[in-house]
Amino acid sequence: MVLTLLVFALAQTATGPLPAAQVDMLAVIDHYKKLKNITFTIVRHRDPTDAKEVSADRVYWNDSHHFQIDFVPWGNSVDLTSASMLSDDGIVDTLSSKGIIKTEKLDPGTDKIPVWELRGGFVLCWLMGGKTWDILTKPSPDRPVEYAYGPQTKWHDFDVKEIVITRVESGLKEPLSIYIDPAAHMAIGFEDVEGGQKIWSEIRDVHEAEKS
Repeated sequence: MVLTLLVFALAQTATGPLPAAQVDMLAVIDHYKKLKNITFTIVRHRDPTDAKEVSADRVYWNDSHHFQIDFVPWGNSVDLTSASMLSDDGIVDTLSSKGIIKTEKLDPGTDKIPVWELRGGFVLCWLMGGKTWDILTKPSPDRPVEYAYGPQTKWHDFDVKEIVITRVESGLKEPLSIYIDPAAHMAIGFEDVEGGQKIWSEIRDVHEAEKS
């Protein structure tokens, strides 16, 4: 009931109700913000033609705004390595087996995207108030953003509902697809284009608990 009222309130604007796809997207974000903790694996595919262009991280978060990110060997990326990241009280430590490599603020500055956002993906951004999502989806007078349902109901063997968020900038349309579980307000994965190359990330092995 609370979620329904929240979504209804968010769906109202001065010009009328929001598009249904945007309401669905807000409900997905709200689902994560209601959690007490979550653990998931994010698998990033940067080049579909190269099986080695895959990286994965296991992410743990709780509602004390603590998170930990650990590198996970995945597929043919077993030779890759990446340091762990641990965050408490607005500070992020980057760690190796030998100890702390670097300590920095959760938000390193206005013009910088922190590494933890890139490794944790949109789910961790929603939970921690990261800036990547806002940069991609926040509209402005010269940069409108459109929401619509996409045609895909199957994505990399997942049953999905596709939400397409299109940023319009300098006359160019840049679509970002969010794939959600059609039976629950959970993200399955994301697909974008970078430098003309399609890149995609999938969310796997999810364990979560809601606040009591």
